[in-house]
Amino acid sequence: MKQFLAIIALGISVTAGAQAPPAPNTFVKDNFTKMDTTITMRDGIKLYTVIYIPKDATATNKYPFLMERTPYSAAPYGDTNYSRRIGPNPTLMKEKYIFVIQDVRGRYMSEGVNLEVTPYIANKKSKKDVDESSDTYDTVDWLLKNIKNNNGRVGLYGISYPGFYATASLPGAHPAIKAVSPQAPVTDEFIGDDANHNGAFFLMDNFSFMNYFGKPRTGPVKDYGTQVFNSNPKDIYDFFLKLGPVSNTQNEKYFNNKSYIWNEYLQHDTYDAYWQARNIRPHLKNIQIPTMVVGGWFDAEDLFGALNTYSSIEKQSPGNRNHLVMGPWTHGAWESADWKAFASHDFGSNTSKYFQDTLEARFFNFYGRNSRY
Repeated sequence: MKQFLAIIALGISVTAGAQAPPAPNTFVKDNFTKMDTTITMRDGIKLYTVIYIPKDATATNKYPFLMERTPYSAAPYGDTNYSRRIGPNPTLMKEKYIFVIQDVRGRYMSEGVNLEVTPYIANKKSKKDVDESSDTYDTVDWLLKNIKNNNGRVGLYGISYPGFYATASLPGAHPAIKAVSPQAPVTDEFIGDDANHNGAFFLMDNFSFMNYFGKPRTGPVKDYGTQVFNSNPKDIYDFFLKLGPVSNTQNEKYFNNKSYIWNEYLQHDTYDAYWQARNIRPHLKNIQIPTMVVGGWFDAEDLFGALNTYSSIEKQSPGNRNHLVMGPWTHGAWESADWKAFASHDFGSNTSKYFQDTLEARFFNFYGRNSRY
């Protein structure tokens, strides 16, 4: 059944309690017990996972899981170091879930090798055939068996690159996954997302982003330290004009072949097998898990990903409860505290707060708690 969620919805009451909680920096520590652990994947690689468990969870008061898998760090690390805010938005944090944040394979404190937008392996023949779907499956399976007082239901979310990891949980999904929200998800990096837009290399954005994200590591780290190179040009247009061909980014001043992802970008300048394998859309077939894809009309990075992830599920998974939320947002702005205007546009209301309270919280509460939609 086709479901389309517009940014304007009527007749739905907000589920969050009216009483304001303590300030977020004390609310998390006052209401959750933090647990840092590693979870072993089927191939033996251990992924660093941070879990926040509600203190009032009991055998008669069980909670669903709400998980984000990220390449951007699950910090702060350590059982006694609490984040000031957990979950996708304050409303869901106040209502409380068992929140899970995981460093994906090969990033920060997790073991293994990180692949750029890990290709999905449809026919896994051994335990060595791993991808983000299998890592999510193994993580969910461990959580269900090892974290007490859970209700057996799992939701996943993520914006941008974490949005890709949310999408990647859908093919070959664990049966306990009940709701997934890919938000501005990286979907096809050559045709429309991040690395290339319609095949045109997104030079300025990638040059800056890979300067920190593309730094190599020799093993698990809490901090990648300095960037690959130092560069702070005052005039960006003039800088790239004088740089010359993009191959000059590999000289000793800049990447100098230190970033394997940057190397791959430059090696694959057509829509070859490398990019085709990183297009997850063909694998979004027969998806049974309810989805809520989110995007912004002013998103310069992953507008393509939101629209085409939704479209692919809609076309290839008939009967799925597939939702699309689009609003007047830049990249990820729907999770900001206040989004009433952008540039010369005044929207007349806080569109991000409306999304968080009226759409996102309802979506996860309905499928995670069986509460009224």
